[in-house]
Amino acid sequence: MEESYIVVDNFLFVRESVFFDFLISFLSFVMFIGAFVTINFSTGYSFGVYKAVFSLTLFPAIIFLIKGIRNKIIILINANGIFYRGKLIASWENLVSAYITEDETPGSFAVNFKLAIVYNVPETWERYLIKLPMSTTQNKSEEEIISAINIYVKDSGIKKEN
Repeated sequence: MEESYIVVDNFLFVRESVFFDFLISFLSFVMFIGAFVTINFSTGYSFGVYKAVFSLTLFPAIIFLIKGIRNKIIILINANGIFYRGKLIASWENLVSAYITEDETPGSFAVNFKLAIVYNVPETWERYLIKLPMSTTQNKSEEEIISAINIYVKDSGIKKEN
């Protein structure tokens, strides 16, 4: 089943999900406001506790707000190859294979998916493997990314390993 609808205008870009960035920012800001409103300035209070609450709510609110506004491209797949944060990782001529892998961390329940790209360096033709971290809040699924890579490999006419 070919999913050619994924590649729009001859490129696929993966960004952080703006919805989740703004949602996390909003919820953190609401918690910050809630903590600020509950302070009773007329009585003695431990500023250290409130300082911790402020830093745990205001900083994430600001960081996720900035991430949502900037909304930079993380992965770009186009006719030239695969780019990660603006840097060309592999052109289609140098790409050997690409697949999704999960790196398991002992004692962690977090999902840790990575886009593994095997490619040749043109000067030496040495084979390298790079694992690009995938965000849990990205706007494209892992399947869509692999499908777009397969479409470009197929369109380039170069036979690749699976």
